[in-house]
Amino acid sequence: MNRQTIRKLTYAAILVAMDIVLARYLAIPLGYERLSLQFLPDGMAGILLGPVFGGMTTLGADLLGMLIQSGGLTINPLISLSAILRGVIPGLILYKKEVTYKRALLAVGISLLAADVLITSTALHLFYYPTVPLWQIMGVRALVRIAYAPLQALLLKLVTEGVRRFEKGRG
Repeated sequence: MNRQTIRKLTYAAILVAMDIVLARYLAIPLGYERLSLQFLPDGMAGILLGPVFGGMTTLGADLLGMLIQSGGLTINPLISLSAILRGVIPGLILYKKEVTYKRALLAVGISLLAADVLITSTALHLFYYPTVPLWQIMGVRALVRIAYAPLQALLLKLVTEGVRRFEKGRG
């Protein structure tokens, strides 16, 4: 195995572990919504590893996280698709590019809209909350995501800058 592959696998393992801890143990549940910092390892997976490896990393975190602590739920293919997109979209927009606040906000915004508001809300309605109207689930999730997106973009930019400075410093 070459050095680049080992680096990617190491980052992927760290990001999977961070995702699981942030999403399953340090999140604040709010009914069919939850507040967490899960977006950081998910976005970083795409930014550092590229869209394909980033998507595989976030899928791995979703599946392993469900096996470790499911909260009584089962693996759901729509929610897993949403997890993949949370690694792919930032990778498509930011992989091997300068992470400006504007670009980070674009990546976060598209990811939140596609993955969290459209796909995850639909999955929650179909499989877990069929009596709650889809528009209600989407509305609540969209409001939380819109309010949270600027902070997510800022944190994603700052963490990316820190990781890249660390990589540059160690040669």
